[in-house]
Amino acid sequence: MRSSASLAVNNRLTGGGKGMSWFYELEQEVREYELDQLGLVNHATYSNLCEYGTYKLLDKIGFDAHIKLAVSEVTIKYLSPLKRKDKYVLKLRLYDYSTTRFFFEDQILRLPDYKPVVWGTATLVLLDEKLRPTRITPFMISQFNKFLQTHTNN
Repeated sequence: MRSSASLAVNNRLTGGGKGMSWFYELEQEVREYELDQLGLVNHATYSNLCEYGTYKLLDKIGFDAHIKLAVSEVTIKYLSPLKRKDKYVLKLRLYDYSTTRFFFEDQILRLPDYKPVVWGTATLVLLDEKLRPTRITPFMISQFNKFLQTHTNN
């Protein structure tokens, strides 16, 4: 597999975030129900794919499945379409966090040529039992730092 640097979309975020400098990757294939009448993946599906990948990454980090997160902001740039039976890689990284928010970058690249399909960002807010924003716990930060120390993109 190519390195993340060679696959990066021009809009890739950089900077001094506290998060991942590499991408978590999931390879998938377009499913029939994701298509519109033209045989292309429906534009709304890309947001669902990115959200699915986000929760897979959070699970990999070790965050409890019962934490409550709400999407507060999503940006998606559509670059090229996916079609029936296309294979693709969904690339995600938690690139930064604040006291109550997690910031993600998403990329979808068509395989085998790694053509950029979608680039986006998402902001998720941690909620308490009353569904109000709450602080990210020291335990969550510890889990994330432990994940960063023990995982690489390889």
